[in-house]
Amino acid sequence: MAGERKCRALEGCDLILVSEAPWRATPVADRVVLRAAGYARHSGRGLCTNHYWQAARAGTLDQYPGKIRPSTNVAEDWATISLSQNKLESRAYRIREAAPRMGMTEHALEKALDRLGIAS
Repeated sequence: MAGERKCRALEGCDLILVSEAPWRATPVADRVVLRAAGYARHSGRGLCTNHYWQAARAGTLDQYPGKIRPSTNVAEDWATISLSQNKLESRAYRIREAAPRMGMTEHALEKALDRLGIAS
């Protein structure tokens, strides 16, 4: 299946994760076959369903950081970085320079800034 990645459980789970949409689109009988072949549904934070719920019950989900950044963090980081950059440079150039420093892709940073209504 496309976009294969392994479960990030600290115990060393070898299951290959499948995104929610393709997993739900797969007939139940085929899911059983996939499960036997080492595939599992991705539940979040890079974990299979079993390990996600185990971590949730144990209160250890914070050991597995999520991929979503709060908009306040994006706005604060952008403000800090853009102050240090030349305002005459284009927004696209500043995004290209800032995105790696913020740990984001250029596309994700541009979309986040658009959602926040930050024009420059």
